[in-house]
Amino acid sequence: MRVNVYWPNYKVSILKCHSVQGNNKFIVVDDSSEDQPTYKCIQFLKRSAYVMQTAESRISKVADPEICQPSALTLSAWPFLYPNLRDVYVDC
Repeated sequence: MRVNVYWPNYKVSILKCHSVQGNNKFIVVDDSSEDQPTYKCIQFLKRSAYVMQTAESRISKVADPEICQPSALTLSAWPFLYPNLRDVYVDC
């Protein structure tokens, strides 16, 4: 999985799948900066055939599975809408 993310300060981050944590949770790594890589957990929540929402952890300096605990995840207020169900998705 590779995701281009545009942060509020317009920095482009390239997130790569580091590990699968189960229940649609993934630890991703951002190694695009010149500093050390950073990690976060992202959970994908299917709301309907056309709507998906994410829950994300805070950024961590280590790929610790604890960042994927339910208490460490914050639900995004911005769901994704998929008008075209013919898109192809690649597993992590």
